[in-house]
Amino acid sequence: MRSLKLTPTVEYIALICSVVMLVAFLILPWADVMVDRERKLGETGVGIASTDEDTAILRPVDSSDGSLESGQFTFTDEDGNTDTYEALLLGQRGYLTLFLVPLAGIGGIVLVLMGLAWPKSQRTGIWIRQLLAAGALIHYAIFAGAFRSVAMTGVGFWAALVGAVGLFFLAAGKEEQPEAEADVDVSAEAAGEAEIAEAAIAAVEAEADTAELSAEPVEDDEPPEEEAIDEPPEEAPEPPDDTPAP
Repeated sequence: MRSLKLTPTVEYIALICSVVMLVAFLILPWADVMVDRERKLGETGVGIASTDEDTAILRPVDSSDGSLESGQFTFTDEDGNTDTYEALLLGQRGYLTLFLVPLAGIGGIVLVLMGLAWPKSQRTGIWIRQLLAAGALIHYAIFAGAFRSVAMTGVGFWAALVGAVGLFFLAAGKEEQPEAEADVDVSAEAAGEAEIAEAAIAAVEAEADTAELSAEPVEDDEPPEEEAIDEPPEEAPEPPDDTPAP
């Protein structure tokens, strides 16, 4: 059975999606967080992952009346501006599944490059990439289910999500090249057998014509020789009778 193959264009797009996921996790801001009662604005994914499960995601809220509800905190910057946030704990599940995002990015890069270098390994790589991307999407599902709001998220959060979706569907939408190639091979084999059969029939007909020609009598252009008719030999004339009469 031949390996499933994706076109090089699809593979390069999958590579871009993987790179976007990894760069978004390492460099781009994901959210404002609170660690040990201190606010960190625009924390990256790797920065959040380097803390612990007690990290709180900060969501801006309106507190024009100055009252604070449970779970809300105020922070004053250097310019004297006060902002109010609601602190939402990332939790153990959200903290642990966060590592699936960079894992999918790194795995996607490695598997795409392996598929381009060694096409026979592409079939296995496609399924592994899809599983890794599905794991990253699980993190986003947990995040959305826990917070029910993405107002606090930054550009890195969304960029990694787009990369995970792209990586997943590029693997799921694989081209079934082996089946098509198998159909072509069967058609070519059938055509070859038909040609062989036609050649065999032509050879048999040629042998039959040759045998028929050899069985026909050969006609000679010269007229047949007339058979000699056996005629009785001519009787020799009797010698005259010289005896004198009496």
